[in-house]
Amino acid sequence: MTIWKQKDSWCFEYFDRDSPASLFPGFEDFLDLWHAKQGDLSDDFEFYEMLASEMLFAGASGTLFWQGRQNVHVVVLELPLSDGER
Repeated sequence: MTIWKQKDSWCFEYFDRDSPASLFPGFEDFLDLWHAKQGDLSDDFEFYEMLASEMLFAGASGTLFWQGRQNVHVVVLELPLSDGER
């Protein structure tokens, strides 16, 4: 784990891809699934490079099956970080 930036009560961290799921209590099953399904990340990189170079933000939504529960609709918003000067 590496802290990228801290501001007030916010902390932005990043982790190695193979970081153990136990670092995230309550999210272990989700991260184990993510580790098991990782494939070619080139599409992900292309997407995030486009967002950064064109100063865009993105949204994604869909349905996840949550073990032991019904399908859960999830919405994720990808927003660029501000340096506080704008």
